[in-house]
Amino acid sequence: MSEATAPHRLLVVDDDEDVRILVSRIFRDVGFEVDTAEDGTQAIAKAAGGRYDLMILDLMMPQVDGWAVLARLQGMKSPLPVVVLTARDDYESFARAVRAGAAAHVVKPFRFQELVATCHGVLVQRQRTKGAVGQERRGHPRRLLHMEIRVLSRERAPLAIGEMMDMSEGGAQVRLGVRLSQGVAVDLAFEPPGGGGRLDLSGRIIWCHAEGAGFVHGVMFADLDPRVGQQLRELLGPPGPQA
Repeated sequence: MSEATAPHRLLVVDDDEDVRILVSRIFRDVGFEVDTAEDGTQAIAKAAGGRYDLMILDLMMPQVDGWAVLARLQGMKSPLPVVVLTARDDYESFARAVRAGAAAHVVKPFRFQELVATCHGVLVQRQRTKGAVGQERRGHPRRLLHMEIRVLSRERAPLAIGEMMDMSEGGAQVRLGVRLSQGVAVDLAFEPPGGGGRLDLSGRIIWCHAEGAGFVHGVMFADLDPRVGQQLRELLGPPGPQA
């Protein structure tokens, strides 16, 4: 099989054997190559080999837990993107995982389609942004961050529902099913898990291009409420190594 058509390589890390078997079966059925690790020590050793495109990671494991795995990954030159799959649905766990470098957060029990779509979105965005820095992020390192968002007009009228693809203190990339014109003022609204309070990030569309069945937009943040800006900085935390 050529490199262009090679399947994505996934590492599933969970101390629960039933979860490892279930998640492995789901992703093999949609064409992934899947390997597993039953604890953090195995996960770190396998990730160091550089054979994987994505890790699905449980947080609560005995001895070397998911937090320790995230810390070790961020110390690597090109950290492996991570989708956290956890029973922890509180805001503090979500925010801590984001600051530690997780690209997405899925709560157990999970829907199969949600998990597959989240992983696919993370992989697509990681590939398309390698070596690229969006105009809205000059001086602001981007963070791969995948979650559902609502796009509102400044008059609070709903415009679209879509996906956050990545974000920095300066802006974001979002994928929508509709095209919004350059210069349109918008609010990106999303509700982090665990009742952390909705974030409304004010900005303007600065570019848009068609991609697949949707449209990817660049949004530059502007006129953020100071409280919102502080919450955003606390959520993103210090930038980690850039892939």
